[in-house]
Amino acid sequence: MTHFQRVKEWMREFGQEAGDTPTLPELGTLKLRHELIHEEALECLGALTAFRMAYAKGRQPTEEEYVHLLKELADLIVVTVGTFAALGVDGDHVTNEVINNNYEKLSSRRFSDSGKLIVPPEIKKQLKQKVEDSLKSFIRKPPEQLSFLFDKQ
Repeated sequence: MTHFQRVKEWMREFGQEAGDTPTLPELGTLKLRHELIHEEALECLGALTAFRMAYAKGRQPTEEEYVHLLKELADLIVVTVGTFAALGVDGDHVTNEVINNNYEKLSSRRFSDSGKLIVPPEIKKQLKQKVEDSLKSFIRKPPEQLSFLFDKQ
């Protein structure tokens, strides 16, 4: 069972929306997903800040700080994956598409001072379109309520 499948199963056991086909969740579900991601992102950033502060003070992060960061990273992943489930979308497929897209970005081999990959605008636009097309084809025949995502205007 994949991580996505486990999160989806857990959500269903606890009465949360976790569909099998792309859908627009109810407003209450969207509010919950927003609150969960926001809370976990802040907690994750707090744990990362503690790491940075340790280095700024000339010391290694403690084991407790390390374990706390791992827990917060995992919590952020779980609530993000749960949002895929609430949208009725296979998070494994979407994540794989984005990872494949990221590999293609490596062709530029240029990095900023902070280590972030710099992708030339023309390649970025091409790869963005490629991953969006792939995700649209993954959704295939969208339910009527999602047709606005596919209308060519």
